[in-house]
Amino acid sequence: MTDQDLKDMLADLLRSQAEARAEASQQLKELRDSQKETDRQLKGTDQQSKETDGQLRELQKETYRQMKEASAEMDRQRKEASAETDRQLHYVGRLVGDIGNKFGRFTEGMAEPSMRKLLDSFGMTAIHPRALFRSEDRSRTLEVDVLGYDRGDLREEVYIVEVKSLLTPEGITQALKTIADFRELGPVALRHRPIYGVIAAVDIPEGMDKAVTRRGLYLARINEDTFQLLTPPDFKPKAFLYETPPNGRSNGRANGRPKKKKSSKKRSTK
Repeated sequence: MTDQDLKDMLADLLRSQAEARAEASQQLKELRDSQKETDRQLKGTDQQSKETDGQLRELQKETYRQMKEASAEMDRQRKEASAETDRQLHYVGRLVGDIGNKFGRFTEGMAEPSMRKLLDSFGMTAIHPRALFRSEDRSRTLEVDVLGYDRGDLREEVYIVEVKSLLTPEGITQALKTIADFRELGPVALRHRPIYGVIAAVDIPEGMDKAVTRRGLYLARINEDTFQLLTPPDFKPKAFLYETPPNGRSNGRANGRPKKKKSSKKRSTK
């Protein structure tokens, strides 16, 4: 191999190395440019992420605000609906009460002629429908549907009639309470007499007749202007008697017997 061949070989080698370095330099430059682009894109992505986070936070705030307003509106509507419901229930309650009172008065009016006949058959000469009594301090009142007694005092007993549209256990309790209250609020001349109770009803459910008679009360069914006494033949009415107070003193009749009055006339001495 001649010197010229060696020079040519060396020149080729140097040229190849220069080209390799130039290519490597170009690749490195492209890689750096690519890295810069990647960094730029990452920065852009990070900025977008921050913007997205901000938008999400704003959206959450707006959603919370709308939910709070919706909740407040629902509370307001619920309160208004509740107030309206209470008002309607109060109105319906008053309406039902008025209807019940009117029906009760109608029933009492329908029962009055029948009760007059019944009490008249018992020898009562004074018959008072819807008799109203008040305590001395006027703090308590008592209304008796029908009150019967003998005006001439030939008969001692008093009859208290409780009129019911529908007979219930509460109606029996009410009749007994009326008798007990009459001891305190009735006329002084009558409150110590033996009292007999009568329940007059339009509708009497099955079994309620026995519940009445077991308590010693008369039971009558009202039907238009007639009545039907439903007490059995062997029925013995209970006389509710005045009880002597624990101190042994009585301001009137005790146990249904009139207290004897001392004669004010002095015996003449001759």
